[in-house]
Amino acid sequence: MTGVALQPENEPQARELREAAKTVETLDPEKVVAVVKYLKTVAGTNKPSASQVKAAAEVAAATGTHGGWLTKRPGQSPA
Repeated sequence: MTGVALQPENEPQARELREAAKTVETLDPEKVVAVVKYLKTVAGTNKPSASQVKAAAEVAAATGTHGGWLTKRPGQSPA
């Protein structure tokens, strides 16, 4: 993912990151960018946890590219 650092510190974390990466790989490029922006905002860091990445990617995969929470600016309603 461009813009966030995902460096595993141990083998269990590496396995978790691989699972998150599989989810991210299924996304359209626009959704990947949206997930990165969302993670930077929510995590407040360029080093989100694997569970944060996977959860955000799963939500992105379940939503449409347009009109979903990923395409709204802070303060806008999601609908």
